[in-house]
Amino acid sequence: LLYAGQHVFNSREGADPRIAPSATHRGNDNYQQFQVRWSSLPSASSTLELGLGVAHASLSSGLQPGTSTISTIDLPQLTETGAAPFSFAGTRTRYQANAQFQVLHNGTFGSHNLVLGAAFDRSNITNRWSALGAIEQILVEGVGAEVVQWNTPTQALQHVTQSAVFVQDSWRPVEWLAIPFGARLEDSSGRSTAANNRINWTTLEPRVGFVVRLPVTGAVLRGGFARYGHVLQGSYLDFGSAFALAGQVFRWQDANGDRQVQPPELDRLLRVFGGQYSAVDRNLRRPLN
Repeated sequence: LLYAGQHVFNSREGADPRIAPSATHRGNDNYQQFQVRWSSLPSASSTLELGLGVAHASLSSGLQPGTSTISTIDLPQLTETGAAPFSFAGTRTRYQANAQFQVLHNGTFGSHNLVLGAAFDRSNITNRWSALGAIEQILVEGVGAEVVQWNTPTQALQHVTQSAVFVQDSWRPVEWLAIPFGARLEDSSGRSTAANNRINWTTLEPRVGFVVRLPVTGAVLRGGFARYGHVLQGSYLDFGSAFALAGQVFRWQDANGDRQVQPPELDRLLRVFGGQYSAVDRNLRRPLN
């Protein structure tokens, strides 16, 4: 049995000479994990291992207390004043279970180290964003240029499920040669709540190699081929979600030169970005190495 907890507090998260103290975040993160592992020896040449784990993280990057000035960034120096662009809070809860059986066998055609296993993983993710005034001002050399209108406050809920079964063997037909090989069948799926952005990947990932002991003392020759799939990240599910962070960028004509935006000073829409302005391709395939 294992339990571990961690608390991380940062009163000036993101501090930098170009960032005013008011524009930093107030970080407050808590992490907890619980694990159970059990192993057994069914025979002199085999082992069985089972595991279960739960990990939970509560993340917070809040605005500095008492800050009441809109976030402003001045280009190209990248100086930031006022409040931080937005605050963030979220949770990450992950459940894992796995099983593995290993057996050693010596036969007529050499020795084998066979491993069979299965794994299951479920993650629940919550993200919340909020920006002071729901806008951010952008200056260029001290002159008003653009304004970002955030869709805050907003909250996105996501879940990711991954399961896999695998088999691998290390075959040694003769003393000087080893041939490791195996395959992993993995299924990954994820989706944001109230969003049409489901991702579902099922892939077979084979691998094979060889290890040859050379006549030179201590020298070996190795080679192999393997295909590994990328892990499905919860951040991918921000695309296509109307509740994920997004924004509209407007041209800003600061008529009175006070470096404080007023609604009449907003000109045409220049661009948009974020979850509600994006989508996930229905035919998106898992990236492979």
